[in-house]
Amino acid sequence: MSSFKSDFKLLGAEHYINSFLVTKNVRPAYLIQNFLQDDKHIKKDIKNILSVFPELKSFSCLENHFLSKNKLNVDDVDTHDKIGKLLRFDCPTKFNDLDRNIPYILYNIMTIMKNKKRFILTCYICQNDSKTTSAEKLVKDINYAIQNNDNLKTIVKDVRLEMTPVQPVLSIVHKLEDWSHEFTQEDKHLIENALYNLMQEHNYTKIINNIDYENPVHRGILLCYITEHEHDVMTPLYPLQSSGYMDEIFKIEDKKFQLMQEILCYTKNY
Repeated sequence: MSSFKSDFKLLGAEHYINSFLVTKNVRPAYLIQNFLQDDKHIKKDIKNILSVFPELKSFSCLENHFLSKNKLNVDDVDTHDKIGKLLRFDCPTKFNDLDRNIPYILYNIMTIMKNKKRFILTCYICQNDSKTTSAEKLVKDINYAIQNNDNLKTIVKDVRLEMTPVQPVLSIVHKLEDWSHEFTQEDKHLIENALYNLMQEHNYTKIINNIDYENPVHRGILLCYITEHEHDVMTPLYPLQSSGYMDEIFKIEDKKFQLMQEILCYTKNY
């Protein structure tokens, strides 16, 4: 096995390509975030990346782990906007001014491999599409760096920008309140996607199979859950892996959704 193949296999496509792009000055830094209570896997990943790309330097701040050519410090990453600049995310609105209660745009930079596998290389959100040209330039620079590398160009077919308009969860509230509203497949997809992102997967599987969108009681339960999440009392503890109470919170969540599941089942005939 060649050195490239063994290195690529060691890091995986996402870590390898993102780290490579930093070494080619396409982006000032690569960010790896840890959403687990244990950071052993992150430390191992970073150690492996530095063994393959020794010119990179690592810096960690809470759950954020950065890899860059120039050594970073706390002053470089103490705001979301500074982090966005390091990652070359260009948005017309400052991070704290983004309103997720109105429609916004999800920018996905998608990598298509020659074996037909696809994965998101990086992603970010903006309030609108006014910075599309900047995102297209980033994708163009990524493609140029990859296609000018003798190894990567043999396995990467293309990198593309995929922009997806996002309809916020709260936009569905008035439909849940209107008992005469007939839910479309788009409405259902929005709710189901929201639930998937708001709970653990095993709870989602139990809940989603019991929802009757024409049942007013079920609509009321969904309405309560969505609005409760928008005013989540757990927010001060986020990210959960840094709170020290993640396991206990997940146990509470399991009990909460067991109750929700039972109510949905008991009210199927209403």
